[in-house]
Amino acid sequence: MAGAKNREIEGSILEIRYIISEDDTMAISKIYQKSWQYAYKGIIPQSYLDAISEGKWASIIDSPGWNTLVVLENEKIIGTSSFCK
Repeated sequence: MAGAKNREIEGSILEIRYIISEDDTMAISKIYQKSWQYAYKGIIPQSYLDAISEGKWASIIDSPGWNTLVVLENEKIIGTSSFCK
């Protein structure tokens, strides 16, 4: 894929690339959910973090104007980041 970056680290193949239509948006959304629950613990009320619904971000990560990257380790999505103008 054009623009994808691959690197082998200790036997693992890491790839960073923009999302494609075949990517599992629920898996990407789950990464956002877990990230929020970890990063904002003690900052945002725990009740809010616990109430983040599974799939909350699934419908918006490929929205026009959003650019979403994924990190894959041996073809499994392990990280993500989104940005816009």
